[in-house]
Amino acid sequence: MRRSIKPQLDLFFQWPKHQLGEELKKISEIIDRHPEILEWVHADLTAGKSSTGDHGMSSEQVLRAAVIKNIRKLSYEELAFNVVDSNSTRAFLIMSEAEGYSSSCLQENISKIKEETWEKISQSLVLDAKDQRFEDCKTVRIDSTVTDSHIGYPTDSKLLYDCIRVIEREFKRARKLADKRSWRLISTAQVKEAKSLRYKINNSKNNQERLPHYKLLLKIAKSIYSDLPATIVRIEKACKKRGKDSKLRKPLEQLKNTAYFLEKSIYQTEKRVLKRQTVPADKKVVSIFEPHTDIIVKDRRETQFGHKLFLASGKSGLVLGCDIPTGNPCDSDMFLQSLVSIEEAYDVLPRKVSADGGFSSQDNVIMSKALGVKDVCFPKTCNMEVTDMVKSSWVYNKLLNWRAGIEAVISFLKRCFGLARANWSGFDGFKQYVRCGVASYNFVTLARLELSTT
Repeated sequence: MRRSIKPQLDLFFQWPKHQLGEELKKISEIIDRHPEILEWVHADLTAGKSSTGDHGMSSEQVLRAAVIKNIRKLSYEELAFNVVDSNSTRAFLIMSEAEGYSSSCLQENISKIKEETWEKISQSLVLDAKDQRFEDCKTVRIDSTVTDSHIGYPTDSKLLYDCIRVIEREFKRARKLADKRSWRLISTAQVKEAKSLRYKINNSKNNQERLPHYKLLLKIAKSIYSDLPATIVRIEKACKKRGKDSKLRKPLEQLKNTAYFLEKSIYQTEKRVLKRQTVPADKKVVSIFEPHTDIIVKDRRETQFGHKLFLASGKSGLVLGCDIPTGNPCDSDMFLQSLVSIEEAYDVLPRKVSADGGFSSQDNVIMSKALGVKDVCFPKTCNMEVTDMVKSSWVYNKLLNWRAGIEAVISFLKRCFGLARANWSGFDGFKQYVRCGVASYNFVTLARLELSTT
């Protein structure tokens, strides 16, 4: 049975006299005074599990492991090494001398903490800061940024080749499980040729040189796609004979899924490469492994592949809210949503709000003031007088200068907490990763605020 908490730290242990050691000690104290956080984490870790068995990692240790992983920018393998090598890490995780955990154990446990739980943890820390008067949630700055998905740069040739090699892998797996050596769909020669064509396309100097290679790659892809439905039917029949628990179900689902993306990739390549036509962003395929990935274009900057984050920060520097919508919504369309999210979380409507120029619109000024916001500052005045947005020019300039501070928050999140690129799979994993990073950031920020007053 998994424990919720671990016994207290060894009385003879002394935290190292260093800034990082002091921060870990203070974060440990913050966790200790929030038993509700451990209850939320424990509920996630024990959901659908038996109450019997070995203790394993306690829920408190899993939470602490996730936090220190983000603080120190560690991979799971590096975290596993720190667990056995670093006294401060072992102390933070409240581990006895005999304890030690592998990277797979740490990954399995940390990944079970849900996105909603990380969001509640972040909000709990903000409420803690509010009780200590570090934060009042009345003055807020809002900005957007992009976190990349864990994919390579998407090209039509890469997508076609990815589909081909996955189909080969899953077909061979299904044929072996069904013990049907007579089944035929794709040959090793075709996969090798597709791989060769992909590299030739990437190394071509111009479109004229690239076009014949694309035609050959499309020919291979279409040949495989035309034979795929009959193969899927054969595997389905074999799967039915073996019953519900058949191991064939997994490769069957993978083949069906990849067939869908292969069809879209063929259509997309023909339209973009052969016909020189554009494909709408919402209909493009950018990855068959992370299909949730959105195409994000901000101004004239380089196109990114991931999801937009809408972050709200207060005077304390804590992140008050983080919205992760799908698609590529306009910043101005998310402004009111950010305000409503803060009011719902903390039961306080911001009185002063400063946001980037992308959020500027007359409707946002009018509607936010109708909600009860007193001052709304945008760099772009949208044909409005400054006094229609805020009380005076002095207030406008103060809010305008103060807004720039959220750029530092975003930079800190990306450089030190991994929000530049999310490497957990699936959209749920993406959101878990982002929320985990934000919660870890809030732990560090609150700890530093408390240390600054002692």
